[in-house]
Amino acid sequence: ALFGDQSFLAGKGGWPTAPFSQKSSLPFTADLDLTTGVLAAGPFATAHDASLSLKLDQEGIRVSDLKARLFGGALTGLFELKNNDGTGLFSGQMKLAGGDLSALLPNAGLSGSGDVSTALSTSGKSVDAMVAALSGSGTATLRGLTIAGVNPDAFPAFVEKADAIGRDIDAAKT
Repeated sequence: ALFGDQSFLAGKGGWPTAPFSQKSSLPFTADLDLTTGVLAAGPFATAHDASLSLKLDQEGIRVSDLKARLFGGALTGLFELKNNDGTGLFSGQMKLAGGDLSALLPNAGLSGSGDVSTALSTSGKSVDAMVAALSGSGTATLRGLTIAGVNPDAFPAFVEKADAIGRDIDAAKT
């Protein structure tokens, strides 16, 4: 196991707090180029027509050149998960180009398409510590955005009222 079997045993609520093993004890190494019709990320998402390079060794697991169809768009990305003497290190980047917003965010009342990208990183000596230290950034470019229940014809009236109030807002004016 990369982090030790005990590292992922669920505790009483929350994330597992057991420390990672100092060294990984993988029974094998691998360096593969994979192509698959379906690629599932647990309960989170299922991509189609996927290809990727996967490397598994005593340092960790690396996925590069990830390409797939997801939520009606093109997914690309890479990530790395390592065990550095008992400290877990994760970094990853993903981009979804041309994704269908109603598929990406079901039940949010959004439609249209967009490009979404993210970069994430973390480190820690347990799953709990890695989740607590998770940081990242992202961008979104949306096209043809429609928000269910919002009247687009109402916006000019809001802007007109805001312009009449002016830049300084106080209780008496509003």
